[in-house]
Amino acid sequence: MTRATHQDESVPAVTAVGLQATGPSGETAATRICILVDTSASQSGVLQQQSLEVVHGLLGTIRQNDRILLAAADTSFIPLMTVFEKAESVTVVDAQNTLADRTPLGNTNLLDVLRSALESLATESGPAAILYIGDGPGLTGILPEDFALTVADLRESRVSFSAVTIGTKVNWPCLAALAAETGGNVVQPSATLTASQAGESLAPRMVAPILWPDDQTLSITSSANDATVAMLPFRMPPLRHDRESFVLLLGPLNKSVLEIATEMTPLSDHPDAWSNVNLRFEIPEQQPSSDNAFLEQLARNAFDTGGIFLPLLGRDGFDIARSAIRSEAASLAQFSRQAEATGAHDAASRLAAASLRRDPDNTDAAIVQAAVMQSKESAKSAQIVPVADEADASAVEARTPSTLEQTKPKTLPQPADNGFTGLEGPQEELQEIQDRRKIRGQILERETAVGLRDARHLMGTDPESARIELKNLQLRVRNSADIEDALRGRLNRQIEISLRESIVRSREKIERDISKERAEAISRERARVAGEIQRREDKFSQLSKRYRALVEEGIRVGYQQPTRSFTEAERDVSVEMALDTGELYANQGMPVTARTLARQAPLVAGILDYHTKNTRFRREMQRGFMDSLQLADITAIPYPDEPPIIYPAPDRWEKISELREKYKSVDLGGTSETEAKIYKALEEDVSLDFGGGASLREFEVTLQDTLGIPVKLDDRVLAGELGLDVNEPGAIQGTYSGVSARSALRRLLSNVFETPLTYVIKDEILLITDKQYAADNYLSIKVYPVADLVIPVNPNSGVNPFQSGGGLGGAGGVNSGQGGAGMQGGMGGGGGMGG
Repeated sequence: MTRATHQDESVPAVTAVGLQATGPSGETAATRICILVDTSASQSGVLQQQSLEVVHGLLGTIRQNDRILLAAADTSFIPLMTVFEKAESVTVVDAQNTLADRTPLGNTNLLDVLRSALESLATESGPAAILYIGDGPGLTGILPEDFALTVADLRESRVSFSAVTIGTKVNWPCLAALAAETGGNVVQPSATLTASQAGESLAPRMVAPILWPDDQTLSITSSANDATVAMLPFRMPPLRHDRESFVLLLGPLNKSVLEIATEMTPLSDHPDAWSNVNLRFEIPEQQPSSDNAFLEQLARNAFDTGGIFLPLLGRDGFDIARSAIRSEAASLAQFSRQAEATGAHDAASRLAAASLRRDPDNTDAAIVQAAVMQSKESAKSAQIVPVADEADASAVEARTPSTLEQTKPKTLPQPADNGFTGLEGPQEELQEIQDRRKIRGQILERETAVGLRDARHLMGTDPESARIELKNLQLRVRNSADIEDALRGRLNRQIEISLRESIVRSREKIERDISKERAEAISRERARVAGEIQRREDKFSQLSKRYRALVEEGIRVGYQQPTRSFTEAERDVSVEMALDTGELYANQGMPVTARTLARQAPLVAGILDYHTKNTRFRREMQRGFMDSLQLADITAIPYPDEPPIIYPAPDRWEKISELREKYKSVDLGGTSETEAKIYKALEEDVSLDFGGGASLREFEVTLQDTLGIPVKLDDRVLAGELGLDVNEPGAIQGTYSGVSARSALRRLLSNVFETPLTYVIKDEILLITDKQYAADNYLSIKVYPVADLVIPVNPNSGVNPFQSGGGLGGAGGVNSGQGGAGMQGGMGGGGGMGG
């Protein structure tokens, strides 16, 4: 715990206390993070690129279960996504690209942007946080009332605000005050911390547990009996485990105890449970120090606004505030020296006193103050009365340089709505009670205003919840006994007006919901009917196109040769068309033309099918009739029976067949003895057993030993082109016994590793190779002798010997004098050669 105290005889003691959450921590539940990237005119060029680097660094470090909503912030809140998505989603990437293409324009209306961001977060429950990337609102400032309402909304929604400062003129005090009041953090990139690293460092801190205090349970107990203590800011800021939260306590503390009840962010093991944590801090006694004189000025500056602008964000913020006030003291001392040099002794005295009030150890201001006092003493001794107003005379006293002390006002300004008084000393008990009631009334009035505003916002979406909130607020106002009756009545009337409005809004919402539901139902039914009709029309259109294509194909082919196009069009497509159109009384939505087409389609297809068949049959009948008549005419041609055809005896035919046995296949190049041996071995019966599987190499060796012929694998084709492993087992599968070697080889090589192989006889070797490769590269020409079947022909006879049988039969027909029987005799004469 950090404690710094300053005490002056004219004002109460001012003590800065840094409080840090204690007790167990852990990983919070899944958090929704709204990232606001400033796109105002001040964020152009390199600054815009740095903002994108912060976003990239944050998204690369954030937890997997956290969800992101990326938005642009300038004059208004512009979401770049519709819903919260995980960091690695495509929607987040598209939002980053949109953000990179956005042109920086306008100024930053931070408070309105924060309120809009809160509305986007209010759609769901659970832990949430806001990250702002930019330079903050304009340095011209914002209204304290608007700032206080925004802070109150953030605290009531349990949403922390954090920021990464990017810009040339950063409004750090405003961003730090927002973060301090809501339990957030502020990170500023520097020479040692890049923008991407700033985003990475802030990612785990944004989802760390936060303890939200309940101001109603705050109590400060001091060992001093008459101690009356005030606190700035008026509401205890949220507490964290990773940094201190500073408050200013006004009044004698001595050894004090601060107790408060808090509500901690849900952890991952209980994502819906906000746990209550009671904290107790013992504030040790510490002697006042002049080094902490800046606390008095810090308290003076904060009183008018209730401490909401205190930029005490952790230890770093406390040190920055001290440095800023001391720098202000140095500037005032410089101005006092300039005023003294020009002879403006009164102005120099006031400036020096203001500088010493901020920093009592400022030597320049002390010297100017001493010089002014000395000049006034000299003027008195010379009976020269300087002209000065009463305030200046009371502000400057003649002191010797050795006992010089700073001049301060006797009291600090009183807070407008704080629960503590008595900063000027003891007061009457009655007056104290009245002041307390007045302050409590002001606090309740502010809470009522905030509650009414929240209820009005909620009425547009959920009037019932707004009415419940208003009822609770009304009950709290009625049960408040420490406020004036007039104030209670006025607040109650305001709540009653809002309650009546919520009832009207509730009825309107019910009517809107009913109308919306009815319209959506009608729209859904209309879309369903339209979609169904469109689907059926599209299907019928496809069927009609298919029917037309089949009919056109049948017309093109059917008159020349048989086709199934008409059958498919009649029995398949037409049936589907009829089923889709249906009957008129049972189907609403199909055009009459479609229904008529479905009825006529099978009739047209059947008629065309019959017509094409009849046309082909008639043509074939005519052609066959004419061919038959031609054959009859041919058989009517006479020829002499000299010389007659004499067929050999049966034993002669058998001998001729035996002599032709060796000429079954004759190679033009001849057959060597080795190849003849291979052919002979292939005709012999063998017994091959490869039931257990064998590799191609083993198959080669076994075959060579079994057949006794040279066998070789075509390694160049098998291993080189097909990529087969000739040594891999299981290539050859099967067992064959009592069959020829040719048949066994053909079956064993039909499927080797799903590849058909074969054998060829090449260069006196039985070569095993790929079937397709052998067909393309190993062709052989065979010649079969038929000379012994040729019958010598008498060239002078003029008769084709291959038509002799028919001629004989035809002649018999002619000799019989029966023209019709001649055709039959000619046709039957063909059998004469066989017998």
